Amino acid sequence: MTPSRYLPQVFRFNGSGTQELQVTPFLSGTSGATLYCVFTVSSTNNYNLVRTRNLDDYWRFSNDYNGYFGTFLSSRINGYPANMPSSGSHLVSIHSNSTSYEVLLDNNSKGIQSVAYDAGDRFRIVTNDKAFNGDLSLLLVYPSYIDKTSNTHQSVINAIKNNYPSLAI
Repeated sequence: MTPSRYLPQVFRFNGSGTQELQVTPFLSGTSGATLYCVFTVSSTNNYNLVRTRNLDDYWRFSNDYNGYFGTFLSSRINGYPANMPSSGSHLVSIHSNSTSYEVLLDNNSKGIQSVAYDAGDRFRIVTNDKAFNGDLSLLLVYPSYIDKTSNTHQSVINAIKNNYPSLAI
């Protein structure tokens, strides 16, 4: 079968724990950031998709299936967000500023946390110590806070819906 030229390209990770992508840190001096990530996870109980500081953080942890997010933070939030997926295609967005931190899963809020943004000292995708088995289809990072009720957020969500119509958003 020949792939369609209309199918989105993906980074495919096999869960080996040797496929980490390192990007030069680029958020220094910012007061907030927003991240949008479209991914498909294949029966993975432990994984991390983006790390901005040397924390023992998880986007999903196998002991309780919650996240232990540390992206854009100086320390991770234990048990947040609840019930992160181990399979299927999803959109996660992280909205962080000086007073609040919020993760949306498939454009549904997982609750607002009262913690401050930290730009971090690294930008790693699919960290080796938390191997990921699946596809990373889209990663957008804005060097500013985007409120989930804003027109900008809605425009991003609409563009993602148009390019990934199978997502439940």
